[in-house]
Order: sequence, then structure tokens, then C-alpha cells
Amino acid sequence: MKKSLLLFVAAMLVGGAANAQIDNTLQFVDANGNVVEDGATVNGEVEYIDMGAYGGYYQVNSGLYVKNNSSETVGVSVAGEITRLDNGRLDCCFPSNCRSLSSVGAFEADAGVLEDSAEPYPFSTEWFPASNTSYGQCTATFRLVLREVVYNSIGGIQMPAAGDVIAQGPSVTVNFVFDEESAGITGIETVENNEPVGYYTLDGQKLSAPRKGAVNIVKYANGKTAKTFVK
Repeated sequence: MKKSLLLFVAAMLVGGAANAQIDNTLQFVDANGNVVEDGATVNGEVEYIDMGAYGGYYQVNSGLYVKNNSSETVGVSVAGEITRLDNGRLDCCFPSNCRSLSSVGAFEADAGVLEDSAEPYPFSTEWFPASNTSYGQCTATFRLVLREVVYNSIGGIQMPAAGDVIAQGPSVTVNFVFDEESAGITGIETVENNEPVGYYTLDGQKLSAPRKGAVNIVKYANGKTAKTFVK
């Protein structure tokens, strides 16, 4: 059953969705809020994550966000296919738990919910090269899948969760590239010289302040984002 589902996902990504109606309740947007059209191809952004005394590592993030165009909580998951992975792994942490992938093929990330928000949610998806000198590329296509919202009673409180699939959303292909040139342009200085304007958990939930003892996603005034470990 799982294999059949993944084959269906791959067919939808490659061409099966061409004859289907695309639901734009959720849309991919860039750091400036501009809509990334269905079927577009974009390039990832190289970042260096400084862990202080623990050293550091490179990652290439998608540079994307997801905008909830509705005025209510919606369910969502991501159907994807990796078509190239030279080394390392691809982590898809949207909308909830991280899915780590180390081979080409179709996949489906864990489902979750997005609340109505004026601010787009970070599409927390990164390629992690095997090492700081493991140059190459990862290419993957991601499709947003709209799901119904169901409510479960937890301790007497009704909590929203994602239910059955109700529509196919837009897709985007991301080229995550890490080479000698991009490794020499880490963007660290640019990021550090800009004012943070938002903090998020790894699953995209906005924080009122950085969470200590954890990795936070920091959004800066220049539109850049970075994962930062806060002591």
C-alpha cells in the first residue's frame, strides 16, 4: 500500500497533476512574499551554521515560505520526489516532524496544520552535504497537499490535526547546489549585520523570543533566514 502511494505521488509530481485543478489555498512564496508559480524551478540558498565551540556546517535551504491564503486553520502535507542527490541527506521539516532522506525517489512528509497567519511559514527544507567539502547538487520537487482539519480531544481541549486529502496544491522544484564558489560566500557577515525580525521553531511555529537550548530559525530584515543554536 505504501509503495502504491509513493508511485502515485511520483506520477502526480512528474505530470499527473497537469490535468488536475490546483488549489491555491496554500502557496509557495519567496522571502519577499512574492508568489512562486506552480511548476516553477528555483535555486536554494547556501548557509553556514556556526555552532560556536562545536564547529559549524554548511546547508542549502530552499529559500521558500508557505502562505496560508485562507482565514482559518488548514491541514497540509508535502508530497515530494528527489531526482538527484550527489551526497548527504535532504531534510523536509514542513509542516511538522522532520523527514530525513538519503536516496532518490518519491516520499511523503508527515502531515500537520497551519493556522491563519499574516506571516508566511518557513518551508523548513534543507540539503546537508556530507561534509564542508562535499560539493555537488540535490534536486527535488515538492507539492503542497491540502487536507481537511479534524479535532481530537486531548485533556479536554480540542486540538486540530490533519485528516484526509482534499486537494492538490502547487508544486516547485528546488536545485540545492553547493560548490567551491558558494562555499566561499557564506553570507554570515550579511546575516549578522541585519536585525532579526522573527523567530521560529524547526516545525515553523512562530516564537515571541528565541528558545534557549535549541536550534531556532531566525528571519532577518534582509529576508534571509538561518538556523541558529541558542545557548
